[in-house]
Amino acid sequence: MERKVIVEDLQRVVREVLDGQMHPILGVRRICYLGEECALPWEVRLGFIGIDSETCDFPLTDPVRARYEEAYLGRQDKELAEYIEKVRPQLFKDLQRLQALLPQMEQG
Repeated sequence: MERKVIVEDLQRVVREVLDGQMHPILGVRRICYLGEECALPWEVRLGFIGIDSETCDFPLTDPVRARYEEAYLGRQDKELAEYIEKVRPQLFKDLQRLQALLPQMEQG
């Protein structure tokens, strides 16, 4: 994938998470993937990688959720919501830091 396209996708994901249009964990997962594709600096990616690692087992998308019982999903959703609230302040700082870095990456 072309670097410019990756950076544009990263910009969209960051904006959508910050605006509440994208689930934060889905955004983190996408940022981790795209960050690897464009060699995003490790120190910028580290927070996202940590969140991804902590939440990789949570079922978020409809096809995955369809495989589980409602009671299990309810417990998982509650646990995930509590985790997101705990990490939200740092996540938003990391998103804002990434957002500030992306225009420079698009140019170089």
